[in-house]
Amino acid sequence: MPASKKPVKKVTQPYLKGKPVDSALPLNALRFFGGLGLLMLMNVLLSALMSLETAWLKALVCILIILGTVVLFFLAGAGSGTKLVARSENFYDRKASGRTMYAGEEASCYHPLKGLLYALVGSLPVLAVAIWLALIAQRQVTSYGVLPSWVSTSAQPQLAAALDYYNTAATTSVETILRVIVRLLILPYVGLVGSESSEALLTLERLSPLLLLLPAISYGIGFTQGPARRTLVHTKIAENIRQRRKQEKKAQKKRSGSLITAPVKQKKPEELN
Repeated sequence: MPASKKPVKKVTQPYLKGKPVDSALPLNALRFFGGLGLLMLMNVLLSALMSLETAWLKALVCILIILGTVVLFFLAGAGSGTKLVARSENFYDRKASGRTMYAGEEASCYHPLKGLLYALVGSLPVLAVAIWLALIAQRQVTSYGVLPSWVSTSAQPQLAAALDYYNTAATTSVETILRVIVRLLILPYVGLVGSESSEALLTLERLSPLLLLLPAISYGIGFTQGPARRTLVHTKIAENIRQRRKQEKKAQKKRSGSLITAPVKQKKPEELN
């Protein structure tokens, strides 16, 4: 029976712990806001898939897009957290060796709340729009359409005041603009509830601030995985070094054994002329 493989011992490196808020907050928040802009663009590009006629297939596509969005923001946060932990390890080495630490460098080191703060601040513009819409949103009703010519105001002058309502051109309101922005950001959810139920859409718009928090929360949770991911990196490096040394020792032992067991050739005595 083969011997069980010895479990690999985890290898960790110390790092400096910074503060939740630092000078990099505005730039990282802007980057996250750019990520939300890419999310809106992705929803537009995938909108054709969200409008499939088959109900179950349409629901499956929308759910996959939602899950994919969560995973992408989680991985983005994990990548940022890992990079910051690596930088914090370098700062720890600098401080431990007595080298100069400049102002703000220690505060810029890894903190588990940094990622969530970056994401929340970056989400503030879209959250403000969603909250505004949630407060003023009203149930949408079917448009009144166009009247036939035989009931026009010229044909029925006594009904002019009432019929002029139908001849008034629809204007773009603030609510409409807010609705377009929010729906582009939550388009997969709109595809799930469908456009037939005005009540469901109204409920969705009122819940939109919570739905738009999902990318920020995913990013923040992913960011906290930075130390664990760095531990995996250090453990993998240590395991590779251990395996390489083991192979070198085995090769050296094999060479030593071959030298011992190799026969020694006897020299023939030289003939005298």
